[in-house]
Parts: sequence; C-alpha cells; structure tokens
Amino acid sequence: MSGTGAVGVSGNLTTYYNELSTNVYDGVIVFASAALPGKLYEVAPYVTRVGLGAQHAGALCANKDWFEGLPEDIQEAMFAAADEAGEWYVGELETAAAAALTKMEEAGATVTVASDEMRAAWVNGMDNAAQVWAKGLDGQNQPATEILEKYLAAAKDAGATPLWDWSEE
Repeated sequence: MSGTGAVGVSGNLTTYYNELSTNVYDGVIVFASAALPGKLYEVAPYVTRVGLGAQHAGALCANKDWFEGLPEDIQEAMFAAADEAGEWYVGELETAAAAALTKMEEAGATVTVASDEMRAAWVNGMDNAAQVWAKGLDGQNQPATEILEKYLAAAKDAGATPLWDWSEE
C-alpha cells in the first residue's frame, strides 16, 4: 500500500469481521468469494470493485528436480493438464466472484465499480513494489526481474492491459 496514503495492517479473514466492526480497519482488500462467507458486507456494506489486477489465487507446483527427472511425454502431459486445469480454475473463480457480489448485493451491500480516474490515481500514487521485490531477489542471484517481465508479457499476451508496467522503473 506504500504510496497510496493507506496504512497496511496485519490481519486475515478470521479477524476482518471484528476488526471492521470495531474500526480497527476502515476497509480490507479481499476476494469477493471470501468476503461473502465471512459476512464482511454486514460490517462493511460498501464494496468497491477496484480491478487493479489479478490476485494470486492458486497454483500447481512441482519440485524442479523431480519434474525434470520425469520422461518427456509425462512432462508434456502434465503441462497440458495444467493448462486445462488452469482454464477450469479461472472460470470457477470468476463464477464464484460474480455470485458472491450478487449475493452480497441481495443481502444489502452496495457494490460499485471504481472509476478509471480513481484507479489511475491509486496506481500512480503507489510505489513500485514489484521492482523492490525483483531487485531484492536479483541481489540474491534469483531471476526475479526476468520473471516479472515474463509475467507481464504473458498477461499482455492474454489480453490484459495493465495500468502500470510494473517491470519498468
């Protein structure tokens, strides 16, 4: 949140309800599909869809040495299965988020979409946390800048239009 004027406070889904209701927090950034079962709309009835980019919501992982030790046809099958699972997973996440927002509205929440001006002001005020992350890991001989550049390129290839290219200074 550095550069936005907001102050980050440690918390988690199990504490958000009470902390919102007692004004420890003015708001939280959370998945809609997590806000619904946590009933956060009861204590924070104004929900703003900011749309600043994807949140990491899941991954398939394998140990590199183990994976590289597999026969090539198995590796290819695992990549194909991962692609198929990824498409299914994204579809399920989008469906769950839309349903959660609808249910929160039905329960009395006011759901709005942040204006382009608000989104731009937020992004333009933020420090480039991705660069800080990447440079810190680059200094430990990890290819973080390369990973960041590849991630942003893949996002753009998939049709995303980032408000800010986090790989640039």
